[in-house]
Amino acid sequence: MDVEPPGDSILHAVEASLGTPIDDGTVTTSIEVERIGGIERAELSVLPGITILAGENATNRTSLLRAINGVLGGTMASLRSDAGRGEARLVFHNGTHAVSFDRRFERVAPAEATQDDARHVGNPMSEDPETVDSFVSILETNPARRVIDRGGNGLRDVLLGPVDTEAIERQIVSTRRRRDELTERIEEIDGRLADEHVLRERHGAVKARQSEVNADIATLEDQIDQLDATKTTGPETQRLLEDLDNHRTRLRTLNDDVELKQSELDALTAEAEAIEERRAEIRAAHDIDTAENACSIDDRIDELRRKRRTIDDRQNGAKAIVEELVQLISLTERLLDDSAFATVHVADDIDHNAGTSLTCWTCGSETRSAAVEKRLNDLRDRLNEQRTILRELENEYQAIDDELATLDSIRETYQEQSARLELIQEEQQTLVDDLEELRHERSAEQARVADLEADVASVTEAHESTLVESKSRLSDLRHERGRLDEQRASISTELDELEALAEERSTLVEKRSTTRSELENLRKRISTIERQTIERFNETMAAVVSQLNYQNIGRVWITRLEERTQTRFELQIAREENGTTWADTIDHLSESERTVVGIVVAITGYIVHKVGESVPFLLLDSVEAIDADRLVSLTELLLDHTTFLLVALLPEDAAAFADDYVVLTPEQWQAIG
Repeated sequence: MDVEPPGDSILHAVEASLGTPIDDGTVTTSIEVERIGGIERAELSVLPGITILAGENATNRTSLLRAINGVLGGTMASLRSDAGRGEARLVFHNGTHAVSFDRRFERVAPAEATQDDARHVGNPMSEDPETVDSFVSILETNPARRVIDRGGNGLRDVLLGPVDTEAIERQIVSTRRRRDELTERIEEIDGRLADEHVLRERHGAVKARQSEVNADIATLEDQIDQLDATKTTGPETQRLLEDLDNHRTRLRTLNDDVELKQSELDALTAEAEAIEERRAEIRAAHDIDTAENACSIDDRIDELRRKRRTIDDRQNGAKAIVEELVQLISLTERLLDDSAFATVHVADDIDHNAGTSLTCWTCGSETRSAAVEKRLNDLRDRLNEQRTILRELENEYQAIDDELATLDSIRETYQEQSARLELIQEEQQTLVDDLEELRHERSAEQARVADLEADVASVTEAHESTLVESKSRLSDLRHERGRLDEQRASISTELDELEALAEERSTLVEKRSTTRSELENLRKRISTIERQTIERFNETMAAVVSQLNYQNIGRVWITRLEERTQTRFELQIAREENGTTWADTIDHLSESERTVVGIVVAITGYIVHKVGESVPFLLLDSVEAIDADRLVSLTELLLDHTTFLLVALLPEDAAAFADDYVVLTPEQWQAIG
């Protein structure tokens, strides 16, 4: 497994962020709080290791931890009810993290700072509030603990919270598209390269024919030189010969023009057929029966755009509900803060199952803690439902976007192909007309050459006739040589282009291989994180069960279940008694066991996401359900993964810790409630 226990690595990470080494056990970290929760002012200093905040209920231990959560980057801190502004500061030996709270705003930067503090002032330790709330601040309202209270529903979402799985899915789509584009280009190049052997054969044939033509030309030139030395041609014969040579040259030009025009016509015909084949492939791939269905594509695009607008409206509505629920949950959680309420004595005739009666010090109203807890759980369940709906809407929106992009591409392709087919038809008609005219002119020229050849034959003797034929043949060969030179140059250019394409193909194949690896890694990334998270939880939970000596718990572990759209984490529990093992459920866990499992879920996220490298703190509260001896063992296990561990305990639980632990009472950190 790739996840490393933080241990010393956390200290190294903090040293790197601060710029100077931390001398473990000697460097003091100061915490200052003003007008946060139930606190008017508080100051304390902590050393690397475990710091116990000992005190009775309603002594602002939780308010202090919530204030520290705020300066670490979380969302649990809130202003004192009678204050307009408050502040929390965390001071290292060479820098400060600080946040201020204003009644008019949420969290703001502090007003002024000394020059020495300027390096870190104005920013919390982390800019990731969800991570700080879920994995650093293991208070009663901690999401990891709450998910266990809800029977494990949403366990995967909590543990993988810092992982942007939707962004990974978008990367997968983008990478797949890039791979397909590379494959399409490679296939296009392969189609061109398939003609290479034909081109090389043509190149060899043209080269061989050039050698033959050059040899024939040399022979004829010698023969003509010998005939010229003995010729006695009259003026009339000379005129006929010149006229014949001119018309033969014109006839050869016309033959070349006809051949060129015919080849252009054939190329256009082949292009039109290829376009029709491509259109047929598109129709088959996207269930379009005929080219006229382009209008139905427009209708489908309009329909999808209307549907997308509807989803957009639903998304905005869901987002508004989520924001409202988050605010309600935050407010309700404050109702349960032991510093925001005073506990009232429960009379004998009151149903104790209804929970402790709490009185708000701002409005004086009373309510049952159990009722508040139930309301809070209902709000959280509804928040999870709305977030699920929001994710589903986002997925649906993305699917519509993808289909729209595909349909837009099809429509654009159809339009481009239609325009090209119209242009091809116009060019074809022009070529047909040109060919008809050229062939008519060629027929006339052929007749004229035949007449001139007859006239020359009637006035020349055998000697002269041989000379005429030789010159005519020489003219034909020279013309052919010129045409062969052009063909060879053209083929050489094509071969050079193919060599460049072959080099491009090699580069593209390498890129495609890299892209395929990226795609495979992206596909494995989420599952790898899931498996690492499960493995870390199972290992940590096994160590905790063993260390805390829960006699009838054989094992607690997470299994990964594949579902239609994503995976789900399910908590498994095995009980042991008298050599017998049986499966159990979260609902049957004791309060102590649920608390421990929730803490392990949180610390698993802390380890897997390497939170300790940026936030070397753990905050622990509301652990009264765990007996004192087990608390000592549990905190020692947690300290293996962080630098600073602050634990809020009742005095009787704090007494179980040995004298070498730092135990601070409210009087020592000067809280004034």
